Amino acid sequence: MENKFKWQLEMKLPPYANAFAHKNALLLLGSCFSEEIGQRLHAFKFNALYNPCGIVYDALSINHHLQKWLQPNSENDQLCFEHNGIFHHPHYHSSLSSGGKEQLLLSLRDALQKAHQQLKQASHLIITLGTSYYYVRQSDGLAVANCHKLPAAQFEKKFFKASDSIALFQNTFKELKKVNPKLNIIITVSPVRHIKDGVVENNRSKAHLLETAHTLQDALSYVHYFPAYELVMDVLRDYRFYKEDLVHPNHMAADFVFQQFLNQCLLKEDWDLINEIEKINQALQHKAFFPESEAHKIFKHELMLKITELQQKYPHLKF
Repeated sequence: MENKFKWQLEMKLPPYANAFAHKNALLLLGSCFSEEIGQRLHAFKFNALYNPCGIVYDALSINHHLQKWLQPNSENDQLCFEHNGIFHHPHYHSSLSSGGKEQLLLSLRDALQKAHQQLKQASHLIITLGTSYYYVRQSDGLAVANCHKLPAAQFEKKFFKASDSIALFQNTFKELKKVNPKLNIIITVSPVRHIKDGVVENNRSKAHLLETAHTLQDALSYVHYFPAYELVMDVLRDYRFYKEDLVHPNHMAADFVFQQFLNQCLLKEDWDLINEIEKINQALQHKAFFPESEAHKIFKHELMLKITELQQKYPHLKF
């Protein structure tokens, strides 16, 4: 009897015309979902730098980071502030915060320089938009990327419309192309729900981000939209693919999206390399019950031979 039941929507992604090679430099920026993709790119030995200045969620702050990557020595040092013995910068994530102002500035300058250097050589910039909401300080109207756990009363929540973010990104993308004419840009929208904003408000927020991404893709030939949002929300569409908070996609979901990302955006001739790296990664994670045994010594020797052979075939590869 013919199977008439379908338990999952199918979503076939056409090959990306400007696909990247494994040897290309990649630069990722955006929400925590870009961290998930960046970590997996690292695991597969891509030259990928992700969120060098920390996680950032809203379009306005993402654009600010891009502008500072263009001019890494132009950040305003006077914006640094101390709270409970820790120095922060309102435009950057707390992962850069420090117990001293000079150390904070040193970390920030180092991160901006790394991003600038990667930007100049990257074949692709991958941006993950997280939310249309952003916060400004009540005292001076400064838009911040991170509130650093300061009292909520010090900030005002605002909404950044698609029309504003489109105009902002169009100008910035053109500046990026001047620094690196070969740069391609891939935009995704994070499938992470910002439930603290409210369910209805989150959906409105995502709608504006989707409009931003598609309008930029339509307007600029070097911009491509990758449907990470739709893959989770419409293809997986099940709470078993979420963590216990029912907000963040779990490891299985991130693996699925990453696989689809490589299937669409990686050059086909490098798929065999990815498969070989995956086999080596699995072997490297093997834990021996008897590490001093002759069998394990042979296993390690054969594994090192495989790695050496692969590096000889692909000189850019680093383990």
